[in-house]
Amino acid sequence: MTILQRAKKVLKRFYPPPVDVFNREIRKLSSAVAEADEKISAKVTNLSDSVAQRLQDITKEQTQIAETLTAELHKQRAQQTNALTELQKQLDQQEQRIIAEMDERTDELQNQFKRQTQALASELQKLLHNGEKICSELQKQFSLYEAKLSEQNTLINQVDRQSVISSRNASEAVWAEIFNNAITGSEWLADTAFSPGRWAVGYPYLYVMYRVLNEVHPRNILELGLGQSTRMIAQYAACCKARHQIVEHDPEWIEFFTRSFKLPPCSSIVTLDQELVPYKEAEAVRVFKDFSKTFAEQRFDFISIDAPLGGDMKQYARIDVLQLLPDCLAEDFVIMLDDCERPGEQHTWKEMEHALDSHGVKYATGVYSGKKDCWIMSSESLKFVCSL
Repeated sequence: MTILQRAKKVLKRFYPPPVDVFNREIRKLSSAVAEADEKISAKVTNLSDSVAQRLQDITKEQTQIAETLTAELHKQRAQQTNALTELQKQLDQQEQRIIAEMDERTDELQNQFKRQTQALASELQKLLHNGEKICSELQKQFSLYEAKLSEQNTLINQVDRQSVISSRNASEAVWAEIFNNAITGSEWLADTAFSPGRWAVGYPYLYVMYRVLNEVHPRNILELGLGQSTRMIAQYAACCKARHQIVEHDPEWIEFFTRSFKLPPCSSIVTLDQELVPYKEAEAVRVFKDFSKTFAEQRFDFISIDAPLGGDMKQYARIDVLQLLPDCLAEDFVIMLDDCERPGEQHTWKEMEHALDSHGVKYATGVYSGKKDCWIMSSESLKFVCSL
């Protein structure tokens, strides 16, 4: 290309062409655009037909595949159904065989069990028969053994009772000797004709009471029960000018006693009837009627308790003084209670201890045993009397 041609080409870019040239160019451009549109339309039509045909082919292929798969699925289902049917038949046959075998085995086991049961029953019958014979023989031997054992227990109990009695009698004899030695040469005990034992107090009681009277010198004495202890206390009271009150319920016994023993002026009998009253869990305890009212304002330095009757009282016995504790006690005091081998008196004694403990009263206790037991309680200042 020459320089002139290049210049013209450049100038055409800056200067518009002539009108004819421009229209001609426009027509060429329109023709080209129309021709391009026709080609594009033809190509689009061809492509649409091709795509439609391809979609039809694909649809047809998919339909054929689906029909093939459906047929195969039906075939497999039919095969599975046939297989399941065959398996069910086999299972039914096996089940029938198993049931038949089980029925056969069950019958066999039942027959075997029946035979064994019959054999065991027969053997058990024999054992029972033999066992009855053995039991009968053992029962005879056991009866003989029980009889012998009962005889032996009876003998043992008799020996035990006799041993206890002998031991208590021996102890009583010792206390009698001790008592008689103690009162020998007494300045105030002139009449020594005592009859201790049975319902009366024993020698241990008489000995301890003598020591208390002779060494403690009580001034205000309360005695529950008229008897052998009265003979001693009355002589002490007469000699030492002590006040001595005796509680008794039986007028006939009072008349009989006072015929053989004359009480001094300082000794007086307070006659109170007996009655049964409830105390704690005990429904009826024998007491002196109006005892608390009679002695409510008095204080005693020596109290002797051998009444009222308490042998039939299993829970509590002789609780009269208990109802006045500790207000009825002097600062220095001694209390004696007879028949303490019995449960009624034992329970009452524990109640007396509890009454003093609950009021903070310090005290000492002791027990003296012969044919019977007597317990003694004293203030700490007189605790020596608990271990005479």
